[in-house]
Amino acid sequence: MMNFRTIKSNIISILETAAAGRYEVVQSQRQKQGAKDINSNKKVIVYFYNDQFSNNAGSTNGEVQSEVTFRIHLEVSSKGKFTDLTDPGSLKSAELVADDDWDEFAETIYQILMDARNMDLGMTVGNVANRYITNIQKDDINNNGENVVMVGRMDLTCITPESVPGDDGVDGSSVYSSMEINGDTESKTGITVAP
Repeated sequence: MMNFRTIKSNIISILETAAAGRYEVVQSQRQKQGAKDINSNKKVIVYFYNDQFSNNAGSTNGEVQSEVTFRIHLEVSSKGKFTDLTDPGSLKSAELVADDDWDEFAETIYQILMDARNMDLGMTVGNVANRYITNIQKDDINNNGENVVMVGRMDLTCITPESVPGDDGVDGSSVYSSMEINGDTESKTGITVAP
């Protein structure tokens, strides 16, 4: 299996282990969720995004260096809340709550992924180099009834070696046939045909 697939799985595992009820790690979603379905949760989804190989990547001998980028999708849903329960005028709008919640969530995920204990992203030492977050980007707020959804992303890039053992292919069926050639009394030459 290529390293990018293993690293993606490891990132998901790292985030799941660190969640401790603060957020939910989910797999890719085919359908959009309504703001009410998110229900003030924080969700993170990890995608493989891009892989750039060095100029020697056409080599069939040894390993090639690969710069892999993973997209970390962050989603927060929030409602408005009072900052002071004794003051009815202290209602903080759902937009501001979602904005603050998303910023805090992005900081949490950043700190987890960049923590020195996760330097190798679950790989053996020396298989991941130059791990870094290349950008953090927030999208526009999506108002949906009393809830507001804020989504955005961060891109995590690292360098890892990939080896090229080749494709094992699939086992096909073989046809073996023997044929006698007239006049061959010595060895009874046979022909074996296999695809």
